[in-house]
Amino acid sequence: MTKKINLLYGIVSLLKTQAEGNPFRKDVITDEFDNIVVDTCVAFDTHEWETGVKIGDISWKIVEQYDNREQAVKGHNNWVKKLKKNPNIELPDINTWGL
Repeated sequence: MTKKINLLYGIVSLLKTQAEGNPFRKDVITDEFDNIVVDTCVAFDTHEWETGVKIGDISWKIVEQYDNREQAVKGHNNWVKKLKKNPNIELPDINTWGL
């Protein structure tokens, strides 16, 4: 499941988050290891649970979305396990903004 968003809606959500803060970042699952960050939370733009991965200086990639927190925890842990096993894995990018 990937929830695509309208570009204008995404930009407005981004600006609103910058001005007011991100209420969705209150429930975050983050693991950092070997210059890799795996971060899972409800995204400000889609309002869906998402896992993002950042390896070194490479831009964040949103690799997966979930219907609920329980799925997000499982998905997050699977990404941590995969990346610890193979940090050079090619990451998908679900590209919710369609850019």
